Amino acid sequence: MSNFKLEYSIEYNQIRERRRLAKNMLNTSGDFAASFVNVISAVIKQTSSEKLPQDNAVELLSKRNELFSRVITPENLENAISEVCSAVVKNVANVCTIANYSFAEYLFWLECEGADLKKYRTGTGTEDSSIRLARTIRRRAEECYKAGNFNEAIKIFKEADEKYPGDFTVHYQLGLIYFFEKPDFPIALEYFRKASKYSQNKSKQVFINSMIFTGLLLRLCAHASSDVNMFSEAYQAVVQAYNSDPSSVFSIYALVQANTFNSTSKKESLNLLKDLIKREKYFTIQIIYDRAFDPVIDDIESLYDSLLGDALNSAAQTFAKIDEQLEELSKSVKFLTIPAKLAALKKDYEEIRKLTERKNCFDVIMASEKASSILNSLSDFLTEVKKNKAYFEVRDLIETLSKRFNEEYKEAVKSHTKKEEKLTEMKTALTEVNKSYPVAEAERTVKKKNSDAEEIIPATTGWRQGKMFLFIKFISGCLAFTILCAAIFIAFLFMREHFEQNMWVLVSLVVLNLLFIPIYGSIFAEIYYIVIENKRKNLLNAMTRLEKEIDLNKTRISDIDRGLREKYSNIVLEQIKVSKFTASQMLDAGIEGSFEKIKTLMP
Repeated sequence: MSNFKLEYSIEYNQIRERRRLAKNMLNTSGDFAASFVNVISAVIKQTSSEKLPQDNAVELLSKRNELFSRVITPENLENAISEVCSAVVKNVANVCTIANYSFAEYLFWLECEGADLKKYRTGTGTEDSSIRLARTIRRRAEECYKAGNFNEAIKIFKEADEKYPGDFTVHYQLGLIYFFEKPDFPIALEYFRKASKYSQNKSKQVFINSMIFTGLLLRLCAHASSDVNMFSEAYQAVVQAYNSDPSSVFSIYALVQANTFNSTSKKESLNLLKDLIKREKYFTIQIIYDRAFDPVIDDIESLYDSLLGDALNSAAQTFAKIDEQLEELSKSVKFLTIPAKLAALKKDYEEIRKLTERKNCFDVIMASEKASSILNSLSDFLTEVKKNKAYFEVRDLIETLSKRFNEEYKEAVKSHTKKEEKLTEMKTALTEVNKSYPVAEAERTVKKKNSDAEEIIPATTGWRQGKMFLFIKFISGCLAFTILCAAIFIAFLFMREHFEQNMWVLVSLVVLNLLFIPIYGSIFAEIYYIVIENKRKNLLNAMTRLEKEIDLNKTRISDIDRGLREKYSNIVLEQIKVSKFTASQMLDAGIEGSFEKIKTLMP
């Protein structure tokens, strides 16, 4: 074990090469989380042409590239990179889907800003002075580490370790430096073991990472020396990390890597990989080019064939359901609120079906995912169609029953309606009479609108005391005078012989008739007044009689209305599974013509 050099390991060189890309692109002095997207693109694009020191199995690269072409097409690579970058922006830990170990330092520095580690690293302020001093020294060491002064960082970290040997963040960072920068297998292993020992029950994440790096170092050494016991020790270290958090993708991936030496657990490992890929499909890219899987590359190929088969079967099942739902929807398009949406979905569906024809893993998985989304949309459409269909059926029923109700109600209250119409006509006629011939009113006090204040309405004179009555007198007197004068002249024409010798009689009659004009006007105006007032009185009397009759009929009309509503509500109740109260509300909405209200009452 003491003769083992990390530089001789192809897998280590691969991890270090990806870490080199990260180191060149990430800004350690600021917010480097946003810079991950550039590293991801670089790592993915260089995998197919990756050349590593000590690589004696160059022929495997062409096999990997062939497998990669079956997983993802070149035109989809940029989309894959974009999707991984989006996932990383949401959660930086998703960089593990591309490279597990290479981002360890940067992920740790981000974790240090989390609540748990930040609290531990800050301390309570009541610790021993040596611990507080060690914390200060550790901060200086971390500044040197991030600045790239690794020898100085090691020196200061060790000084902090002497002051307080229990700080697992010091051990973990020393382990990372000796792993990546020196690289020194035994010292890195020592510090990772210390980090796991002191972080247990204090920081789950540091414990998991330390155990995984411990397992990695032991596995790399075991691979070089073919030491079965060390393989087993490596596996046990990773198992402890996995048991601490079985949901951690870092733990799952490391567990599969550690299990590659054991042919008896190969099936278990491949199942773990399969579940991991189903959970996050972009692990497929890392797995293809991960040199840890050199011993099982043929099994990986079979695994991908299996995944492709599963994805094709899943897509086929989803397509069958989509076809079934599309056929069902085609019979009920008229019940869709926006039919254009269905047309757009059909177009998308045709494009998705074409993806599966490529027999490409990512394309088929993407097609399956998109098909599931379309299926959900179609299910929503079917729900909408069923609701709308049920609504229109109920609406048609309510509309028919409302029409029958109105016809039956109108027939039942026909005589009453005629009386109401007649009363309305009388009120209109009375209004016209009162408008033309106003009635005298005494002074009265009324309350103002929207106020408790009062206002005085002055008295008004009736039409008999007004100018209108004088005008009627004048007109009627003149008219009577004119008529009598006409009669006198007609008589004169027929009795001319008698009047020619006594013209004074004619003149006297005309003059006398002229003097009687005021008398004529008073008589005829009074007659006109009596006629108008009798008309007003008759209208009022007739209206009073009609109102009494209408009031007496109101109870009967209410009983008719109630009985008919009860009758037709029961018909609604027989046809639709709703409560009696809801059936009554639906009928009321139909009678009112508020058919949209029925939709809110639907079961």
